[in-house]
Amino acid sequence: MDGPIIAQRYAQALFDAIKQDMWGQSVHDLEAMVVFLEEHSDINTLFISPIVPDTIKHKLLDEIITHASFMQEVENFYRVLLNNDRFVLIPRITITLKLIIQEAKRIVTARVRCPMKLTEKEKQCVIKRLSVLSGHTLDYEFEQDQSLLCGIVAHIGNAVYDFSLRNKLEKINKAIT
Repeated sequence: MDGPIIAQRYAQALFDAIKQDMWGQSVHDLEAMVVFLEEHSDINTLFISPIVPDTIKHKLLDEIITHASFMQEVENFYRVLLNNDRFVLIPRITITLKLIIQEAKRIVTARVRCPMKLTEKEKQCVIKRLSVLSGHTLDYEFEQDQSLLCGIVAHIGNAVYDFSLRNKLEKINKAIT
């Protein structure tokens, strides 16, 4: 079994083990561990090395947990990952858990391209209209795309909403011909 499938299963297992009001805290705890492991690559290497005895890995994890304030379910989850030699999957599990939570909350990410940088007020206006149009609560990412002359192109889930000048001109051209 490859990494993404395994990460999906572990993320789903953690999701199933935590209560809805703790979803945010669990993601925060996982992100904290990801940052810690990125900043301390030597410790990360110890966790994933087959040469280092499990007893040392567990003592190291216990020491990290002692200095952090992770929720109990996440602490237990780290121990399961360590026991199953899956600690290396924490970054991928974190991303997958976020997606599972977004899906459970019916939150969809909108990737919006526009020709210029928008103010926060303009972004909120665009997202509000796209949310009504798509029927979803939206998380969003804005990207400046100078190839667009005017308008926006929004990718929401599998749907594309093209409100660009280019698209409008193409529609007019098709209607004329």
